[in-house]
Amino acid sequence: MQRLERASAPGPGSESLRPVAFFDLDHTVLSCSTAIEYVRFMVRRGEIGPVAVARIAVWLLRYRAARLDEEAVTRRVLGELAGADPVLLQERCWRWVHRDILPRISETARACIEEHRRLGHAVVLLTAAIAQVAEPVAAHLELDACLATQLEVRGGRFSGRAMEPLCFGSGKVVWAERWLAAHDRGLGAAYFYSDSYTDRPMLDLVAHPVAVNPDRRLRRHAARRGWPVLRWR
Repeated sequence: MQRLERASAPGPGSESLRPVAFFDLDHTVLSCSTAIEYVRFMVRRGEIGPVAVARIAVWLLRYRAARLDEEAVTRRVLGELAGADPVLLQERCWRWVHRDILPRISETARACIEEHRRLGHAVVLLTAAIAQVAEPVAAHLELDACLATQLEVRGGRFSGRAMEPLCFGSGKVVWAERWLAAHDRGLGAAYFYSDSYTDRPMLDLVAHPVAVNPDRRLRRHAARRGWPVLRWR
């Protein structure tokens, strides 16, 4: 783990310098992808057939080759939730996360979170995962906030759309800045830990970008920028 700086006692007007550590979820706090694990969960339950599995396999191959439009795929998947009951989805995700996902939290991530907390930093989960998946993880780790993709509800049912912007790519910057403004903080002393090149907009803005288990493009970008590159297993 890289050396962290202790937060100094804030004086009048210095709130924007109070450090915040943002953490991505998949392959950063977790040693897995929640999307892939949820597909496996549905396969075990017989809820998706071979055609859907084949389609997902193609998406995965394109993702690994850096040729997948992740935002378009996310919107398509969210569209399939149209008409679903929010309460039932939340209960289902809560049970699944506690059984299958919490055991996949990286112990190194836990230690890093605790170090930030010890130094007086706020700790926030910042992820493209839907809130129903991310919030149980944030609650388990007792984080200060969870910023995730929020599903739109109309008439008591999911509409099949997300609240804009998606908490993905440059959308993460929007959600992070909203939270920072509401808590009188800024990016000037912020950290962000992520594995994905898609998080470059946020990584490029924070004072302390950290590449964790980086994909190929992020590893190259981090090397060019001189960012710390960590391996959490």
